[in-house]
Amino acid sequence: MTSTAGDRKRAELAAKTAALRDEFAHWRAESAAGKPLEKHHTQIHRITARLGVLLELLTAEPAAGDLLDHWQSIETSLLDVHHLWDFFRTKFASRYPPWLRDILIVGDELVWSCYEPAQRAAVQANQIEPEAVREPPLTFFSTDAGPVALARHAVYRVRGRGSELHTQEFAGELQALPVPVTAVPWHQAGHLPDVLMLAHESGHHVQDDFRLTAVLTAAVAAGLSAAGTPQWRQDFWVARFDEIFADVYGVLAVGAAYVAALIDFLAAPAATIAMLAADRRYPPPHLRVQIALAALRATCPADPRGPALTGAWWDAHPEHDYQEYDADVTPLVDAILAEPLPVFGSVPLPGVLSFGQWWREAEVDNARMIARRKPDSGNPRALLAAAALAFHDDPATYGDVGVAALARARVLAVQAQGTRFRSQARVQPQLAAADRAAAEALHRRLSERRRQPG
Repeated sequence: MTSTAGDRKRAELAAKTAALRDEFAHWRAESAAGKPLEKHHTQIHRITARLGVLLELLTAEPAAGDLLDHWQSIETSLLDVHHLWDFFRTKFASRYPPWLRDILIVGDELVWSCYEPAQRAAVQANQIEPEAVREPPLTFFSTDAGPVALARHAVYRVRGRGSELHTQEFAGELQALPVPVTAVPWHQAGHLPDVLMLAHESGHHVQDDFRLTAVLTAAVAAGLSAAGTPQWRQDFWVARFDEIFADVYGVLAVGAAYVAALIDFLAAPAATIAMLAADRRYPPPHLRVQIALAALRATCPADPRGPALTGAWWDAHPEHDYQEYDADVTPLVDAILAEPLPVFGSVPLPGVLSFGQWWREAEVDNARMIARRKPDSGNPRALLAAAALAFHDDPATYGDVGVAALARARVLAVQAQGTRFRSQARVQPQLAAADRAAAEALHRRLSERRRQPG
C-alpha cells in the first residue's frame, strides 16, 4: 500500500500534537499536591489549559487537500504554541536544580506575600470576577540589571520575543496569558537583601492587575493642587507615578528594610546623587528616597528606623538639584496612602498591606540571627526584612554569622504545604470557560487572517 503525502502529513501532525499534549500532562502531574511544582499548580493548569484548547483548534482534522494547502501555516502556528509555552516552560524547569530552586522559592514567597493581600481584598469586596483574577506572579532569573515586573504589554513582547513569533496574533496572546512574571537579575541570587526589591515589582503587578492608576493619579493631582503645587510640578509627578507607586508599595510590604535596600540600590557618590536628573519613568534618586522615607514615617510611625534613616540620608546628601520639589513629597505620599480604593471595597492601601504590624517582629529576628539563633517569624516579609536590616546594620557580621542562610532556611520551612490559590471547585468551571473563550477568540483571528489573500 502506497501512502499519500496527505496521509503522511496527517500522521506527522498527530505525532507532533500528541507530544505537546503529553508534555502538558506531565507538567500538570508535577504540580499536584506533594509534587515538586505544587506551588505552581494553578499557574501551570491555567497556561496549559488555554494553550491546549488553542492546540486543539489549530490542528482540528482538516480535509487532506486542505492539510497540504495550509501545511506551512499549520506548522508555524504549532511552533508558535511551543514558543508561548516555552516562555513559561523554562521558568518552571529552573525550579528543579536545588541551587536555583531555593532562592526562587524565596522570591516567589516574598512576591506572593506582597500580592496576595491585594488579591484577597479585591475578591472579598466583590469588585472583580473570580475568572478575571490573575494567578500568583512567577519569579525567574534574567540578565536585567534590576528586577522587572513583566506586566506591561511592551515588556512581555520583548521578554517573549514577540517579534520572533510567526504571527502577530500570538504575540498578543503572550501578553494575555493569565500569569504575571517578575525577572530577577542573576547576580542578585547571591545577595539576599537585593531580593527585597521584588516588593517594588509586586507593586507594579498590583497597580496593573487591579487598575489603580486612574483613581490614584487623580488623588495625587488633587492632593498636590490642595498643597499649592504648581501645575508643571504636578505633571512631573503624575508622569512618573508608576515608579512612585511601586516605591510606596515596597515600603508597605517590608518597611524600613525597603528604604535601606533602595538606598543601597541607588548608591552613588553624594555629588552624583545631587546632580542626577529625572528620566522619563523615574524621579531622581534623592526624591525617590525621600518618597520612601515619607511612606515609612506615615505607615510605621513608631519605628525608630524612620528618623534614623532620614537623618542619615540628609547628613550624607544635604543638597540636590531638585530641592524645589521637596515640599511636594509629603502631600504626594499622603494622597497615595489616604485614597479609598473602590476595587478593595473603598479601603486605602495601608488597610490592604502594611508593615506597621510586623516591624517589631522583624527587629526581634534581626537580633536573633545576629546572635546565631534561628529566626521565629512565620511571615516571609518580616523574615527577609530582618535579614536586610542585619546587613544594613553590620554587613561584616551579617556575612560571618550566615544571616542569609538562616533567613532563607526559615522562609523555606514556613512555606505552606500543598497547592495554593484557586483550590475552590466552584471557581474552576468559570476559569475553564474563560480560558476556552480566550483560545477560541485567538483561533478566530488566526482563521480570518489565513483567509485573507497574500
